[in-house]
Amino acid sequence: MIKCVIIDDEAGAIDVLTNYINDTPGLEITTSYRDPVEAWQFLSSNTIDLAFIDIDMPTLDGLQLADLLKAKSTAVIFCTAYAEFAARSYELEALDYLLKPIPFDRFLKAVEKYKNSIPMENTTVADTQTSETLFIKSGATLHQLSIDEIKYIKKDGHYVEFHTEKSQLLSRMNMDELLASLPSDKFARIHKSYVIGLQHIVKIEKQFINMGGCELPIGDHYRKTFFNTIRHTGN
Repeated sequence: MIKCVIIDDEAGAIDVLTNYINDTPGLEITTSYRDPVEAWQFLSSNTIDLAFIDIDMPTLDGLQLADLLKAKSTAVIFCTAYAEFAARSYELEALDYLLKPIPFDRFLKAVEKYKNSIPMENTTVADTQTSETLFIKSGATLHQLSIDEIKYIKKDGHYVEFHTEKSQLLSRMNMDELLASLPSDKFARIHKSYVIGLQHIVKIEKQFINMGGCELPIGDHYRKTFFNTIRHTGN
């Protein structure tokens, strides 16, 4: 189980996150604090996997608390109503930055990022890849994915999302390295954030590619290479 702590000076915010943690398999709440100083006293002498921390708090704000936690193994996810501290949060190596009110699906995505950051010993995608499948590490699990199933891949910071007709997987990996491992006759990069499976294209418009159920933008930098890659007839 992933041991969690919540630090927020608002009781209502603690209640929301407590419910989210209780509703998420694999997570357990160890404790919560409204006083960040008391929270630091606890964290400095206990092992916690994941801390959900507010920023605007008295005496010791969330950024200061996260700075103290850098010497610990505790991962930090900020939960705040203020967007302006996002850049500073990543300087502190925060795992994610959630803006209140926090939707449950956004909370789950942040938790998935934490799961993907947990090392899996002696196993890599490259070690377990064949010409027809990829083994994708998502959280603590390896998922076997047929290359032909992949509709598109989306870059999201240090993570990539694999989208198929039936599901999606989030994994921490480098997009450029991933693209180099994919067959060039089946995939093409159309945007800095998107790689598509060519067989899943429904139609191509001036600025977008219809992938059946979604439209993805064509980046100017990738346009010429993409059109040179595909075979087409007519004017």
